[in-house]
Amino acid sequence: MMNKLFLILVVFAAITIIPVSYAQNASFLGEPAYQKSIEITVDELENIQAKHSIASSNNPVTVKLFEDAIPDTLSVTNEDGEKLEFAIIGFGNNEGAITILSTNENAVIEYDLENIIWQSDNILTLNIGYP
Repeated sequence: MMNKLFLILVVFAAITIIPVSYAQNASFLGEPAYQKSIEITVDELENIQAKHSIASSNNPVTVKLFEDAIPDTLSVTNEDGEKLEFAIIGFGNNEGAITILSTNENAVIEYDLENIIWQSDNILTLNIGYP
């Protein structure tokens, strides 16, 4: 009898603790997106913009963003320029991701990056971090 009670208690504890620990991980909010292409554009004023082209999906998908992304500049649209619904995940320590809710069309994610160009001895260096 005591063994059954102990077993039930352990199973109950596992059921209540495991979902809480997974809630801290952004990858469980949607499957990883199939990214058709990723582009980084640097203009003559040293403004840097990232662009991800995402394939259509019936399920929510998660896209990890470059380090030092500026959250205020995030734009998620379809190929016709119409805005899509998305959620921002974890922009705490220079890392971030977004979850795009299910869409039956391709998506385009655009945002600006900061603090990734360094100049040393008249040479510009682009320091990009992608998870």
